[in-house]
Amino acid sequence: MAGLATARALRRAPVSVQLIDAHNYTTFPPLLFQVATCFISPAEVARPIRGLLRGRSRTAFLVGRVSGVDWAARQVLLDGGDTVGFDYLVLAPGVVASFGGVGGAADHAVPLKSVADAARLRDTLLRAFEGAAAHPTEASPGDTSVAVIGGGPTGVEISGYVANFLFHHQFTADYPQIDPQAMRVTLVECGDRLLPGYHPALSAYVLRTLRRRGVDVRLTTRVVDVDRCGVVLDSGERIPAATVVWAGGVDAPDWVTRLGIPVESGRVVVDRDLRVPGHPDTFAVGDVAGVPVGGGGVHPQLAQVAIQTGRHAGRQIRRLVAGQATAPFAYFDKGQMAIVGRNAAVVQAGPLRLTGRLAWVAWGLLHISYLPGAVNRMTTGMKYMWWHVTHESANRVLMEDEPPALDRGGPWPATLRRG
Repeated sequence: MAGLATARALRRAPVSVQLIDAHNYTTFPPLLFQVATCFISPAEVARPIRGLLRGRSRTAFLVGRVSGVDWAARQVLLDGGDTVGFDYLVLAPGVVASFGGVGGAADHAVPLKSVADAARLRDTLLRAFEGAAAHPTEASPGDTSVAVIGGGPTGVEISGYVANFLFHHQFTADYPQIDPQAMRVTLVECGDRLLPGYHPALSAYVLRTLRRRGVDVRLTTRVVDVDRCGVVLDSGERIPAATVVWAGGVDAPDWVTRLGIPVESGRVVVDRDLRVPGHPDTFAVGDVAGVPVGGGGVHPQLAQVAIQTGRHAGRQIRRLVAGQATAPFAYFDKGQMAIVGRNAAVVQAGPLRLTGRLAWVAWGLLHISYLPGAVNRMTTGMKYMWWHVTHESANRVLMEDEPPALDRGGPWPATLRRG
């Protein structure tokens, strides 16, 4: 989001823009949890980048995976040996999951930072339920349970949607042979409240709502180990769960940390104008940038911060090209919001605080308006209205590889042998 915002800000500037990304699409991260919970399809949160750049002769796009930067030669290095020269460089790679040394988390917990993550999480959840439905008398409690690690917006939103949308409506109808009481969601947060960046009253509302909808919320609790059967808490208690969601910490991508630029707490240190110290031709924007706040600290990793920092970097490059001095970044706070399920959300914008149905409607309208592509906005909006009336969605599709072909030249499996 930040990189595209930079490119848009440079649309009429006397420069050539080269966008580089490992994928040929852009993603709308705030709705990834709805892909993971089978509410919408992956295509509805993604849009081909080339389609967004159509008609912009000065902006080119290249699919490539960045491996480093040669500062002396002013070149971006790509896997495979290709290079791309630059006069000005904008780092907007986003962030990756950081598992904080929790044993087994990298292997068994699914993060939620990309469309691929969301699809993997959806398939993990569906596969667990299909297995339990095939042998309901042999299913263990963990087969139909979900553990979510992290009580920030992602953890709250996915916990609420699994408990309210999936377990209360969809899966009880899809899997009648499974006891609804066995469909459990546990949310583990190491802090003393959920949504720590929000007003305490909103955090308390979210806690009450999740618990009322059946989510087992564990505050001031840490996960110390994750395996294929669930998670182990710092108290020694084991929470059985076939599906484990990592909604915890994040970090800068490995190639960014190898650039030799200052990185603190997983974010690139930037000056007030978003330039990287020691590299006056380089900007860092979006989630990867530790954008300083006037009173100390850094801005949160929000979509609005990403968009506004991207626009600011583009404008500063235009100023530098024109021989002008750069200006410091000034963030316009449009507020923040999180959804907890049907008819439940929280909105915080300055002194304004909303909860319940009104906040839920505001959340939906705002996020649909920011989706990339008019078709995506229209189809997702229609799904919201349809779900509100029928509680039904058609995205519970398990995308698996085809089973291996039968080797007719070898011995037949016992179940297929004659006699």
